[in-house]
Amino acid sequence: MPAKILRLDQDESKLRENLRLITQTMIEWEVSAAIAAAPYERRAERRTQRNGYRQRLWRARVGEIILHIPKLRKGAYYPAFLDTLPRAEPLLLDLAGDAAEGRLTAGRLRDASERLGLLAVHPSQIADLLALLHDLNTRPTFQSIAPVQSLLMAA
Repeated sequence: MPAKILRLDQDESKLRENLRLITQTMIEWEVSAAIAAAPYERRAERRTQRNGYRQRLWRARVGEIILHIPKLRKGAYYPAFLDTLPRAEPLLLDLAGDAAEGRLTAGRLRDASERLGLLAVHPSQIADLLALLHDLNTRPTFQSIAPVQSLLMAA
């Protein structure tokens, strides 16, 4: 599917934050599947534990994004889809644009995660990400609360 042209009326910082949140969440999903445990989860099947993060700068079309790559105590982890970011970026950017417009669905997010190789994603994880994106995109921005602040200061 070809990437959509970014809509000019969308705020670039909102797209960048949506893109960061989607990508970072998918990284967390992938590492959880790799070690067979979610953060802070105690399981007998757990392969290793997380041991902090390292930062990686991603120069995306909407600006620079700092990704936090989990480190593991034993072994190594590197997100598989980061090697294909030039090919994955249009898909991720399309998801970010749909999230900014409030049109991102669970089915679309699930299909995109499968296309990126994330097969063990639970529906509750997708619902959690959709809720985070909804909260991010419906909270007031500084520009929308600035007139209210100036009215309060003038009183």
